[in-house]
Amino acid sequence: MHHTDRVRSRVQDGILIRGLDSAVYLVEHSKKRPIGDMVTFHSYGFNAKGIVVLDELALEGMEIGSPVNICGDFIMNSPETLLPEKEKAILLRGTQFDRYEKLADTEGTGKKREIGVFLKSSYDYASSI
Repeated sequence: MHHTDRVRSRVQDGILIRGLDSAVYLVEHSKKRPIGDMVTFHSYGFNAKGIVVLDELALEGMEIGSPVNICGDFIMNSPETLLPEKEKAILLRGTQFDRYEKLADTEGTGKKREIGVFLKSSYDYASSI
């Protein structure tokens, strides 16, 4: 087995990687998913101390996956390795919602997810009708 293949085979899902430049990737299903900006990086609670530096050949040899983002198609492109509770906290942060209620489990996006609603405690359904 070639050195770069050995390096790539040891990189586990959920690990942050980079080469010599500043681009950071999240590994999922042996693919490197680019993290587009620092807002996304911090919103997911990633930590720079956890980034593994790979040699350029190993990094270049990895297939590129879809970008990780927090805006646009958030649910489709959010990391599978992110814990659902952490994902909910990201969605609650900075909104007026203060709780979440799970309705069902789903795999409709090809990922195991759950369907739920975000609610505001002070919302009075009776006065809205």
